[in-house]
Amino acid sequence: MEQGTECVSKKYRRVVPLCQQAISMAYLIAIYYMIFCVPLLWVVALLEGFFVFAYNLEWFGGKFHKDLCFAFSWGFLPVPAGYIMQTNEVTLGVLAIAVAGPEHFLRIVNQGAELGVFCAQCLVPGLKGIPCGSG
Repeated sequence: MEQGTECVSKKYRRVVPLCQQAISMAYLIAIYYMIFCVPLLWVVALLEGFFVFAYNLEWFGGKFHKDLCFAFSWGFLPVPAGYIMQTNEVTLGVLAIAVAGPEHFLRIVNQGAELGVFCAQCLVPGLKGIPCGSG
């Protein structure tokens, strides 16, 4: 075993149950709301649930661990999700607004790639205190 591997393994064993509990609680709350308050949220929740695991665990050989998938799941889906939570309906207007999210995200990613960096400061100009890493 390589030096340091044992330490990482111990930390991983402590973090995994916490992650499982957090995701389980989030799903229980969401399921309650989808059953009793917002049935239309099922569509968005299923998509988001898929991307949570497909992106982070690099399912399907990492095919979903791409900027476009990240932009879709964090730039597009939250807009209709929030709207559906408030109104329990979907309109063309909210879908049109949601389309702008991923485009903006991808533009920022590309600008950061051109500079050789990607960080929170690239997303929010003027943000201080978060170090940028070079890419």
